[in-house]
Amino acid sequence: PSTSPDPRGRNTLIRNIDYGIQPTTQNRRVLDIFTELQHRLKFSDHGNAIAVLLRVLLELSIDQYIFQQSVSNIHTNDKLANKFRKCADHMLSSGKLDNKYHQILKKFEQAEPLISANTLHGYIHSKDFFPSDTHLKSIWDTLETYVLICVKS
Repeated sequence: PSTSPDPRGRNTLIRNIDYGIQPTTQNRRVLDIFTELQHRLKFSDHGNAIAVLLRVLLELSIDQYIFQQSVSNIHTNDKLANKFRKCADHMLSSGKLDNKYHQILKKFEQAEPLISANTLHGYIHSKDFFPSDTHLKSIWDTLETYVLICVKS
């Protein structure tokens, strides 16, 4: 993950830096969402939209990785957390990420309160679960490298 000043100081989910993502026909939608989260949607006005789009960005990025890398152990009924783990395992075995980061990513599937599929699911489906900009920034900062590997695959 990139380093920058205090994450609470930014008003967008994704930092305004060049991530080197090359547009392709496969990543058009992902890149559109990435751009919205990086440049257009501000926490001061769009907290709910940012939470929902982060979830969509993650899912579409994972699906792109699965397709581009021919990840074979994915099943039609796999939930987001399962697909996330299987892609992380594939990234580890193919040397795209190290074991230390892989261990951090395991928390996503295990319902770790800070970064989890359950949290993102709650942001979308619970009427009483409100997104926090600090929390969303923490999720992004943790998952940033993973998402970039997916998007650039």
